[in-house]
Amino acid sequence: MNYSVKLQKAIEVQAKIYEENGDFQDFYFSRIKNKLKFVLMDCNGGDDTCFCLSMNSNVTDNWSIAIKQLENEYLLSVKDEEFTQYFDNCEQAEYSPEFVKENSLTVKIKDIPNKDVLNKLKQHPFWQETEYRSNFNVKPPKI
Repeated sequence: MNYSVKLQKAIEVQAKIYEENGDFQDFYFSRIKNKLKFVLMDCNGGDDTCFCLSMNSNVTDNWSIAIKQLENEYLLSVKDEEFTQYFDNCEQAEYSPEFVKENSLTVKIKDIPNKDVLNKLKQHPFWQETEYRSNFNVKPPKI
């Protein structure tokens, strides 16, 4: 699973809220966001529950270091000059990250037509299971 891409998409959503939502821009959020560096972990296509292509979260060019795990070693691609000094003494190899091109699972997001449907969806057993498993123990917000 390519967590780097998913995290970047989440940060893009947060940026719309904190930087592009009305006349106020959250200076603290912007300062931290602009200092972020991403390490991209190569993905072999995910498991049978992955649907990153459906969410357009399978490809990014916003990374500083890319890593691919092989059987007994790792390959690295360092794109951000800030990190090259840490790998100067490493053996050089050709490597460029590859992105998932196919998922076995496809998801189609449907529009929620009204608040009644939205409220019914929030009562779905899925959310109770998710709440139980969640590290944050968060319920969906009430609208």
